[in-house]
Amino acid sequence: MNVWEDLSVHFVVGLPKTQRGIDVVMVVVDKFSKMAHFLACKKSNNDVYVATLFFREIVRLQGIPKTIVSYGDVKFLSTFGGLFGSNLIIHSNSAPPRTLKLMDRPKLLIGHSGTQFDA
Repeated sequence: MNVWEDLSVHFVVGLPKTQRGIDVVMVVVDKFSKMAHFLACKKSNNDVYVATLFFREIVRLQGIPKTIVSYGDVKFLSTFGGLFGSNLIIHSNSAPPRTLKLMDRPKLLIGHSGTQFDA
């Protein structure tokens, strides 16, 4: 297993809006190294915009992953399937695994900093 081949994508929602209207953070975690990217989004962003953001910020820096697992956002993953084609294994699961507990710390940090998470 190599770094940035197997990813999980999670959306931190319910955040207070910033001055720029940011109220969602897309968290992309490499399952092997546990490194993460945090991408600011708006709840009103459509799936094509979010997939484009993923390409611009993740694929550009880390390359094309082998697998992406998302928890609860089927529409987002269906767009990925169309953009990546059949070369990517995509999973969606409504029940996050035990490893998603890694997301608790970023939520606490973002929640503590209030509206400063998109600076």
